[in-house]
Amino acid sequence: MEGKTVIILDIDEGLKVVTYGQEPEMYENIQKVVGGRFESIPPINFKKKFRDYYFFVNEGGRMLKLPKNELIDSYLEPDCETFYVGNVFILKSDENGDTISLTKEDIELFKKTL
Repeated sequence: MEGKTVIILDIDEGLKVVTYGQEPEMYENIQKVVGGRFESIPPINFKKKFRDYYFFVNEGGRMLKLPKNELIDSYLEPDCETFYVGNVFILKSDENGDTISLTKEDIELFKKTL
């Protein structure tokens, strides 16, 4: 069974490219990375070229006083007034809503935008 490549914007380690197993492990991996229950960031907050990706953060990260994630700012619209805290888990899905692996081109887009 082939794994799925995702990006993690880690508060301590920066941008990391990681490969995980298939569902249902993906749900558990997101929880581990963000440190608990997670929520998706609305696509409208991102620059257009990043709106096809899913960005997940800790649902209660602000209440937990997690540190601000400065890395994600590179992908947000300049007028976005919201800030995000804790680690960020990034993946994408196909037209059926199934999660798919990030391509080399996806990864390069994220790296060159930082």
